[in-house]
Amino acid sequence: MHWQLALVPLVTVLLGADAPQDAAQKEFKKFEGTWQNVSYTKDGKEQTVEESKKYTATYDAEGNFKMMKDGKVIAQGKADELGMTRTAYTVRGIVKAEGGAEGKPSRAKKYAAIYKIDGETLEMVSTSPDKDMPTAFVSRAGSGHTYEVWKRMK
Repeated sequence: MHWQLALVPLVTVLLGADAPQDAAQKEFKKFEGTWQNVSYTKDGKEQTVEESKKYTATYDAEGNFKMMKDGKVIAQGKADELGMTRTAYTVRGIVKAEGGAEGKPSRAKKYAAIYKIDGETLEMVSTSPDKDMPTAFVSRAGSGHTYEVWKRMK
């Protein structure tokens, strides 16, 4: 589900020598703006480029995000924990999809992910928190992991 696409970190741990709030502001600055999805793979099944490009995500400096499909908000949320591994940042939080199936109210869902930002490219692998935290930037069949690539829009 594409609500997983828009995960952002809210730093609650000390990163480097910075105070937590300073580290959070630095991390949020990396995300701030609007991103275009260019690749989406869940459980080893890749979505078409045409379908991926229908999705955008907007992040603010407070750690809030909105996910849109064809310009319509389909999910929003805020992260609540950030950490680090040797190769990537980790993030956990809650996201709520807009409008539940068949008129049912939507539910907030927890997630866990790793991410890295290289210039104008964001890579992320997410899963539900009952699964093991992803350790590589890949989605294999049966893993329950979703691998996404985003490009910052100008």
